[in-house]
Amino acid sequence: MIGMDLKFDTITSTHNKQIKELIHLKDRRYRKRTGLFLIEGNREVSLAIEANIHLKALYCCPRFFKKGETPPLLHHAFKNKVPVFSLPPPLFEKISYREKPDGILCIAYQFNKKLDDINLGDKPLILVVESLEKPGNLGAIMRSSEAAGVSALIVCDPVTDIFNPNVVRASQGTLFTTQIVASSSEETIKWLQTQKISILATSSQAALEYYEADYRGSTAIVAGCEHSGLSPTWIGTADHLVKIPMMGKAHSLNVATAATVILYEAIRQRKTK
Repeated sequence: MIGMDLKFDTITSTHNKQIKELIHLKDRRYRKRTGLFLIEGNREVSLAIEANIHLKALYCCPRFFKKGETPPLLHHAFKNKVPVFSLPPPLFEKISYREKPDGILCIAYQFNKKLDDINLGDKPLILVVESLEKPGNLGAIMRSSEAAGVSALIVCDPVTDIFNPNVVRASQGTLFTTQIVASSSEETIKWLQTQKISILATSSQAALEYYEADYRGSTAIVAGCEHSGLSPTWIGTADHLVKIPMMGKAHSLNVATAATVILYEAIRQRKTK
């Protein structure tokens, strides 16, 4: 049950201006114009709060709460004067982008970390992706980056933006737990070279297989878009080109899978004495 100390307004109409805003935020142009984005899920919103992401408003549907328990983040919202609104199940399902919503969704302000904001640490391991199109792939790469403990993930020339609701969902909150920067390829290359970080680019035409490369120094692993791979800009700039050998008839792996394979080879080398 909802705590007796928590009191908030209920919205029941689909014509309510706040409901219209929630629906509009599924559109990239609206997100870009307003600087807002959607986060859905108790875990995801909780991770955003831990990362000090500024929330504009929070929407809940108590009927969907697990075991009827009040999520602690509702108390956080009230304590920090974030407006909280209750929605009936049909209306919450209308704005939700999950098959089985857990009753928590919020509007948050976008964060814009720059390349120079990245805390590199000693011998950084960075993952760079160029022009990814599918939100699911970008979200999965965020999860792999966080799991592998990369220093940063740089999203270059994004076709799908990092605040796409499906990217946020697929990332399972790792959007808020990893240093993630959106930038252009040209700016990123210049920054990597200034930082003296070796660039290892993936290419099916490479002579070097991925496990033959040395990832123990400051390294940026670069993967390209789903259909055409990396652009000539990256291929011509890379210090080394690496490939994952294909034993069957497939020409390549899914970009998220390929990036994960190479990341964990880098981790293996870094942990090997």
